[in-house]
Amino acid sequence: MSKLNGKWTWVIFACLLLIVGFVAYRLTRSSVSAPSDAPTATAKAWFSALSAGDANSIRELGGSDKPEIYQSYKELQVVSLGTPFRKPPYSGWYVPYEIRLQSGEIVKFNLAVRNDYPDGKWRFDGGL
Repeated sequence: MSKLNGKWTWVIFACLLLIVGFVAYRLTRSSVSAPSDAPTATAKAWFSALSAGDANSIRELGGSDKPEIYQSYKELQVVSLGTPFRKPPYSGWYVPYEIRLQSGEIVKFNLAVRNDYPDGKWRFDGGL
């Protein structure tokens, strides 16, 4: 019986090491800085496409096939873009933004962008 308990002790210890290693990996991965300026460049391209009402660019950047849902964003002005950050478990990046709509309304939120698609391209993923 004591041999069995000894084996289970090592199995439990090994499992704990794996769990601690995984948690440490996720924490360091989430605090890594953005790869170059790709998240910010994607946010700029996204807002530029919205402002221009460019349906092709909106689709290429991950937007809906129904560009009319973005009509209220036409002629928007980007007031500021913040430093991209990550927040697990989401695999992409958040880019804080402040925009001024044509109506004059100011919108502040975080644009979600990611590049974990098979083609590796950066795209809009939410946050309007």
